[in-house]
Amino acid sequence: MCSGSKQLASNPKELDKLISLAKSAYKQLYKNGSYTPEDLAKYKPYQAVINETNRLIRKSVDKEITHEIPAVMREALQRDVFLFSALKTHAQLFEVSQFLTTPEGTIRSAYQFEQLVLSVNENYNINYLDAERNYAISAAQSAASWVDVDQDGDRYNLQYRTALDDKVREVHREMEGITLPVSDPFWKMYYPPNGWRCRCKAPQVLKDKYDVTDPEKAMQAGEKSTTKISASGKNSLEIFRFNPGNQKVIFPPAHPYSKVRGAEIVKGLVKSESLSWTVQSEFKNGGAVLIHELVEHGAPDFNRLIQIANSFAKSGSVVQILPRMDSPFNNPRYAAIYGDLQNTKYWGKCPDLKIDGNYFEHEGFTTDNQQKALKNMLNRGTKQSNYLIIEDCGLGDHYVKNRIFNHSRMNDPIEEAWVVEGSEVRLLFKNTKASQ
Repeated sequence: MCSGSKQLASNPKELDKLISLAKSAYKQLYKNGSYTPEDLAKYKPYQAVINETNRLIRKSVDKEITHEIPAVMREALQRDVFLFSALKTHAQLFEVSQFLTTPEGTIRSAYQFEQLVLSVNENYNINYLDAERNYAISAAQSAASWVDVDQDGDRYNLQYRTALDDKVREVHREMEGITLPVSDPFWKMYYPPNGWRCRCKAPQVLKDKYDVTDPEKAMQAGEKSTTKISASGKNSLEIFRFNPGNQKVIFPPAHPYSKVRGAEIVKGLVKSESLSWTVQSEFKNGGAVLIHELVEHGAPDFNRLIQIANSFAKSGSVVQILPRMDSPFNNPRYAAIYGDLQNTKYWGKCPDLKIDGNYFEHEGFTTDNQQKALKNMLNRGTKQSNYLIIEDCGLGDHYVKNRIFNHSRMNDPIEEAWVVEGSEVRLLFKNTKASQ
């Protein structure tokens, strides 16, 4: 089980990059003279803010969580963090756009605009973000715990517990000790965290050790703990009435960012994966390298894939570095990224690269046996794609071509095979019969 929620210590220097990127985004907005949610997919400065916000929140969660989260849950939570980052970026850009003109409709000078949006940057990318990152940690721990709870069902009861110190909110203190079966509706709405910086938890307890709480009184306490009527008459805490693990989300689905004008358009952009790609490099001939936000930058082959992608891009190709996904089937994200593979033998696979519309798999080797190295690369590679990029194993072009031809004849037909030499790639084999 997960321990109690751990609060993240604030590190102002860690936010310097995000603050700088936000400034660049604001300058882009002023240069454009307007802002629409569709602009998120058009301008790099806006995408940079999304990606850095996503990185910071993901880093906070990944660093603090030790519980093993199943792949389906992990991918859903990662997706929700990215969606939240996009909605947050949209909300602040929408707010910034309101400063382009004076109340009388006069366009403000660049200096006036820059001074007015300083507080927006500080609020969104320091003050709000600090609370949001801490909440993300608590919610991710909660979601991880719910995996065990859901598997065990009503074998145990759940008991609401606070941190039992002087920082506990009085309305949360009133829920201390609430004990109910897992199937009780209370936990669908009030499974912690129940607010920003909430440190409450709900561990499993033996059924014969604690008396069960009156469900009606429990619901009343939960409702009270998430009620705070603002001057406008709205309940600002009602957004926390959800269960992160049950709904597979980190942030409240009804968060104010999701209600900003144009938020539904942003959700559509995220769903279509339009905002998930970062341009890593561009070349004057039209070549480019794009990296999906789910790609693990710390993966052993990441730097090699960057080298290979840049080699293709220098020749004018558009290269996408693709993510590995643990649960591809029935996953809308997989379908959006690898949709071209549907109705092929490679549906469900995750090749490394997409180059000018074709999916490529890169393979390397560790053995000193050159023949075995080549055989392994061909066998492994063709399980992912029939377009291969293999490392030079020193056997010579003639020998390698013959092995590729024989492999295609006896096993899986290979359409193209490229060989990596240093940081460059060259075409070694092409199935001319397929193109005739």
